[in-house]
Amino acid sequence: MLQAYYRGFKRHLHLTFKLASNKIYNMYKKFRTCEERKAFMYEPIQNKNTSQLIVDQIKNMILSGKLKIGDKLPPERELAELYKVSRTSVREALKALEAIGVLEIRQGGGIYIVNDILLKMSDNASLVFSLSGGTLEDLTNFRYSFELAAINILYKEFPDNITDAFKKFAEQIENAKTQSEVMNIDLEIHKFIPSTISNPIFEYIYNTIETLYNKNIEFRNALGPSWDDIPLEHTKAFLLNLINGILSRDIATLEKALNYHYFLYPGFDNDSLYEEFVVYGSNQPDI
Repeated sequence: MLQAYYRGFKRHLHLTFKLASNKIYNMYKKFRTCEERKAFMYEPIQNKNTSQLIVDQIKNMILSGKLKIGDKLPPERELAELYKVSRTSVREALKALEAIGVLEIRQGGGIYIVNDILLKMSDNASLVFSLSGGTLEDLTNFRYSFELAAINILYKEFPDNITDAFKKFAEQIENAKTQSEVMNIDLEIHKFIPSTISNPIFEYIYNTIETLYNKNIEFRNALGPSWDDIPLEHTKAFLLNLINGILSRDIATLEKALNYHYFLYPGFDNDSLYEEFVVYGSNQPDI
């Protein structure tokens, strides 16, 4: 009787293994002629290298608020002891964090948490822009839309010092003696707008745009006429037109001024712009 029971159990076990084997084979057969087979055969490896684990831990401490800007990390040797890893792994992790802009390694001065992420992003933006096939026209269109959005927020918030600030810019333009002076004031105006509104992301985006724009402007000016070829009075009128547009607090007037400012290039009909500005300016309140 026991032998009969054993033979029955053995047959049942054999059948179970056979069914399981067939099931596995059928799954393999199902995947073998498609891309899913790769995923079935090569499951992702969950373990990361030690330097990446250190990077992730420090990132998590920053995200959770355990580490803040200005905090000093333990020295490399101590970190290696705390993490129970080699100093080489710690050094690789610290260099990776420095490369993305969250650490500053000061020779002989320690390791500090910083926020240079956007600066690092700006440094790489030119490569991204070039590799993606971006053009100066693409950049100018984006910059126009970005500044229009920033000024719209400025209108809603409109701090008390805005009017006085732009009147001061206008006075500086009128007193400028060289094209270089006017161009520097132009730069200050564009920096002032995103730095004044309450949303800090606008200032970060502006810095990236400006890095790209300056490099492209340098390239364009090397190939053709530059703003230095435009009469000084025309450049002044060009910029005062923008200030009038901003201070009007009227969207249509602002869009017109921004269109002139961003889409009129050297070599275009600057005389007609200057004449139109004289007519346009005579109908605007004094600034």
